[in-house]
Amino acid sequence: MLAELVFQLVGPEAADRLAGKPGPEDEAGVPTVQWDHEANIAAAVRALIATYRKPGMTGTVGLVDECYKGIARQQGRDAQVKRLEYCAGMDLAANRLDSEMAKRNGYPVTEFFSFDNVTSRIDLHGTAYFSNPDFRAGIVERWTKMASEALSKHGAR
Repeated sequence: MLAELVFQLVGPEAADRLAGKPGPEDEAGVPTVQWDHEANIAAAVRALIATYRKPGMTGTVGLVDECYKGIARQQGRDAQVKRLEYCAGMDLAANRLDSEMAKRNGYPVTEFFSFDNVTSRIDLHGTAYFSNPDFRAGIVERWTKMASEALSKHGAR
């Protein structure tokens, strides 16, 4: 009965998953329970901006680091992927923010937020979820775009 209710609310994939049946998305690394990805990343960017405005880039390093540590504390694969998306959105926005501020003020970028380090963190924490490199690249590209849009919308000045 619960699976039928879930089917009506969110679709057959979630209902099958609730019933213990693996869906085709499980094998590809795609979450089976959907959420508003843009809202998730926008919330991450707002949290990043709030931290950046007070202690600056030093505080954002701790914020991002703690975010990734929180992935393992999430219950269930879908919740972990959602948290990974949140952390990656925050990390990608911090990369852009730091790059822009460094360029504007003439100082070096924060090493923690170099693009290579950001993508390394995403890879480190996302390996269990995104086994296909092409799929992973597309996801990171999408998250980067959403994080940049959210940063432009919510501003950090």
